[in-house]
Amino acid sequence: MTRLAIITALALGALATAPRAEERGWQLAGALGMMQFVVVDAPRARDEALYRDAIKALCPPQGTCFLRFFTNSRGAAVAVPLPDAIAAEPAAIYSRSTKQGNETFQWSCRLATVAGNCF
Repeated sequence: MTRLAIITALALGALATAPRAEERGWQLAGALGMMQFVVVDAPRARDEALYRDAIKALCPPQGTCFLRFFTNSRGAAVAVPLPDAIAAEPAAIYSRSTKQGNETFQWSCRLATVAGNCF
């Protein structure tokens, strides 16, 4: 087998075993600079494990990472810039700054998950 055939087979195998957005419960809409925009399934918007999974998949270990999470209850086409229907449904914000040495996760107040610690 040639090197190209091996690389292609490995890449296709990885794609075949990678969970689809529907199975994960989230999808990356896109990015603007360092900011990444993630759309989560509305019924799972309060599922902390869903956010941990997205953070683990999208943020480099020990690196700076900025994620903004939204739901899409109206089924708008997912794109960046976000359509108004999605932008109006913030779910959470995650930030990790290696420069500042901090990490924060904050829920949207509209989800009513934590009193006092929301935006």
